[in-house]
Amino acid sequence: MQETIELLQSIAPIWVYAIIFGISYLENIIPPIPGDLVVVFGGYLVGIGKLGFVSTVLWSSLGGLLGFMTLFEIGKHIGNKASEKKGLKWISQ
Repeated sequence: MQETIELLQSIAPIWVYAIIFGISYLENIIPPIPGDLVVVFGGYLVGIGKLGFVSTVLWSSLGGLLGFMTLFEIGKHIGNKASEKKGLKWISQ
């Protein structure tokens, strides 16, 4: 665990922001991904001065927003087709 923390502390901040953004994005697309854990670790890096507060909040919020919008657009294009299929009986109209 300590090695992982040291590794993430040694990575350039732009890559840590990219990881925070990516995990926040994927958390909305694939719900089992523990995005909150990554954001909390980002908060730890803010606390020790490795990352900026505003940048961390911005990138995590932007990732979450874009992930939600992506899933919304998928739902909008699929529409009621998911509930009209005979093979999806567990989804009610």
